[in-house]
Amino acid sequence: MAQEPVKPSQGIVREASPLTAELVAGARARFENSPEARAMVTFSGHVLARMFHTIASESIVNTGTARDVTMNYLVEAHLPTDGTRRTFVDLACGYSSRGAVLARQRPDLDVIEIDLPPVVKEKRIRYARAAIKLPENHRFITADLKTSALHEMLGDVRADVVMARGLLIYFDMPTITSAIQHILTGIKPGGRLIADLVYNAGDRLSGFGQVVNFIRRDTHSDASRGQFESPEAAAALFAANGYADVRAETIESTAKRAGYEKPLNNLMILVDAGRPV
Repeated sequence: MAQEPVKPSQGIVREASPLTAELVAGARARFENSPEARAMVTFSGHVLARMFHTIASESIVNTGTARDVTMNYLVEAHLPTDGTRRTFVDLACGYSSRGAVLARQRPDLDVIEIDLPPVVKEKRIRYARAAIKLPENHRFITADLKTSALHEMLGDVRADVVMARGLLIYFDMPTITSAIQHILTGIKPGGRLIADLVYNAGDRLSGFGQVVNFIRRDTHSDASRGQFESPEAAAALFAANGYADVRAETIESTAKRAGYEKPLNNLMILVDAGRPV
């Protein structure tokens, strides 16, 4: 199915707080024992992660870890090691170490990380400060997600797998719809998008909000604006916007398939959606 080019004026808006990014980097380094993960953490990130682990319930802490585990599980399912060269795009990568780690582990992949220029600049500084040399099959693209669709960011390249982790959860429903349309333009026919969304979690969300909302006050971000009533509702939105073979399920269901058995706060939906061939 051919996709119409998306006008830049309809571009993706990213609203995540810098403090949120520091917290996530600090929390990730607590369970991911890699030089890349440690390089991404600042002193403030360590402090915020320590506060988070002290204040949050066990199920909330586990959910943060499970999000990385489950989304990586879904990504890797679509990147087989069969000798075919593929392209993986980490969209709105933030201070995640995933791209660099995957590029080092999988020289058969071309790994592209995309974020705003100040984020990419700071990320390069952190890797350089830790004396980490990025592999040749890894590169950054700086792009203003407010004005560019994914095909514009990638140029002649199209992605086999795009991961949008921690991107759509900050958006209201119209912006989620616009964003997934933009992302589809940069995916190869038969390629996949792996994304997370906010489940209409009721009381499950309230505890999470009490822990992290204080670091979102400078962003106009509110996870309550783009909640989905069910995985089926999430799948229907993607199908209505050009995706095929859409699979949506709660993070708890995906975690069980990935072998992650710890108690979770089931406040997220994970989507695995394809571009039609």
